[in-house]
Amino acid sequence: MNKNNAADYLPLVQALADGKTIQFCYNEVDWADDPTPAFGAWPADRFRIKPEPREIWVNRYSDGVDGQPYRTREEAVRMAESTAVQVCYREVIE
Repeated sequence: MNKNNAADYLPLVQALADGKTIQFCYNEVDWADDPTPAFGAWPADRFRIKPEPREIWVNRYSDGVDGQPYRTREEAVRMAESTAVQVCYREVIE
C-alpha cells in the first residue's frame, strides 16, 4: 500500500475496524475469510467485505402455497391472512 492506492483500501480498513469480516480471493473465483488481511501485500481488488446474506419472508398457507415475498417479517404479518405462517428464506453464502 502506498499513497497512490491507499484510497482503494480505505473501505476495507474501515470495515475491519467496524468488526466486519474481510475475505481474500485466492484464485480469482473462491473467496475465503481472512482474519489477518495483508493489505499491502496484495492489490485491493483481491479483498472484499464479506456480503451479508439476503433474506425474504413469505406467508405460507395450509394448502402449501407461498405468497409474495416481503423484506421483513413484520411486513409479511401485516399482509397475511389469519391462516398464514411466516417463513424466512435466507441466502447461504460460503
